[in-house]
Amino acid sequence: MVGSGRSVSGRQTSLGGVFGATYAIQSRPSAKAPGHSGSMLHRIRCGESRGSLTAPGGWSYLSHKRIKHPGDETLKAAEQVLDLYARFAEAQSPLAPAELARRLNMAPSTCFNLIRTFEQRGFIYATGARRNLYPTRRMLALTQEIARHDPVGADLLQSLEDLRDRTGETIVLASRNRDRVIYLEVLESPHRIRYSAEVGETRPARVNSMGKALISLLPPEEREALAATFKYERLTERTIPTKDEYLADIERSIPRGWFLNYGESDPDVIAVAVPIVIHGSEFAVTLAGPFHRMEGVIESRAAQVVAACREIESTAQHASTEREG
Repeated sequence: MVGSGRSVSGRQTSLGGVFGATYAIQSRPSAKAPGHSGSMLHRIRCGESRGSLTAPGGWSYLSHKRIKHPGDETLKAAEQVLDLYARFAEAQSPLAPAELARRLNMAPSTCFNLIRTFEQRGFIYATGARRNLYPTRRMLALTQEIARHDPVGADLLQSLEDLRDRTGETIVLASRNRDRVIYLEVLESPHRIRYSAEVGETRPARVNSMGKALISLLPPEEREALAATFKYERLTERTIPTKDEYLADIERSIPRGWFLNYGESDPDVIAVAVPIVIHGSEFAVTLAGPFHRMEGVIESRAAQVVAACREIESTAQHASTEREG
């Protein structure tokens, strides 16, 4: 698996703070997870959605594929900043300016200007006799401060971790941005063969259980307008092929309270998702696993996710009432 933190189970973190608690930005393996072996991992690609089943192995950081934004230099500069941190995460050691430029696939002069800006702002320092470069802790301090006020709290994350431990399957928390879902938290299954994803990934809402769950919260006319913008190409034999069938699937799922991805984006994966609203913010929680473990227990797994989400909403409402009181 390619991950934004340790790949063996564990919490791949985003940020936290909905219940007023501070959530440290870190990744830690689950006590139930197998150890790190350092071997290569088998990753089964899932078309555009990039989901995977993961076999046992070591860990690495997100392999970045540059998003093309023709003519937009502002977005290119932002990607360079993100790439810089990703390259240091991969290297796990200080880098010479020339080596950093090579890893960034950047002209030395451009890399020098980027480095100088980071140094002037206190985000990079030179270390050792060779004056190699390494990030300071300033970015960590900033993200920790952000974490104290993020609408995803430590109590919520603990509930999701408990759900992962009870079910033994990967749990993901996501929000929606127009026609895509954004993975905010990933708590991976301890099983050697498991569904694997990365914090910060975006997936097409059309072929994603959380996408269906979040779109179900829209008024019917907005739901239909959004569905009309989707391209209904098939990723697997089970991909829903038309707008009418897609909307009908959501309508059928609303009364039961959970939404199914039955191999629609990856032929080897089944996922169930439940929408959840916390202090007015809309999220979705999914449980995903391989066919051989999920096929006969879909409804019972869905019931567990529904129960966990209703408990999270109740806890958040209680905390909000206490603060207002």
